[in-house]
Amino acid sequence: LLSCCGLFATGMFTSSRIPVILAHNNLVSPLYKKLHPKFGTPWVAILSTSLILTVMSLIKFEELAKYDVIIYSGALLIELAALLMLRIKEPELKRPFKIPGGALGLWFTIGAPLVIIGYVFYQTYIEKKIMGFLVISMAVLSGIIIWKIVKEKYHRGWW
Repeated sequence: LLSCCGLFATGMFTSSRIPVILAHNNLVSPLYKKLHPKFGTPWVAILSTSLILTVMSLIKFEELAKYDVIIYSGALLIELAALLMLRIKEPELKRPFKIPGGALGLWFTIGAPLVIIGYVFYQTYIEKKIMGFLVISMAVLSGIIIWKIVKEKYHRGWW
């Protein structure tokens, strides 16, 4: 039980640093930069993160795990797309690491995760878990919309 509590506290306190960094880069409100006068911790970020985690604790673990896999898969798809686009647009760019096997190695590196991600999405749809899929799709779309708004505010210097 103590190890679970320690793991939860570690996750909460490390993930609360993300809003702080975003605030330092002027991508979210500077309110998240506020430090506690006595302890020097970003108390607003910790409080908001703990509120989000509290709400998430009401969701079944199985559902959270599925959401995590789908969201992580979306992030991985973006990384794979960036890999492919860089290889197409700038094939001679100097890189610190090269995927062995030439074009075949590159396609295998991209194709294997795509097959697995496709299978996960197919299973999600087949299991009639459409509601979960819709929730995640809405979350992703809202993230894109929020990013556009934040980016606009950042360029105009609204905070």
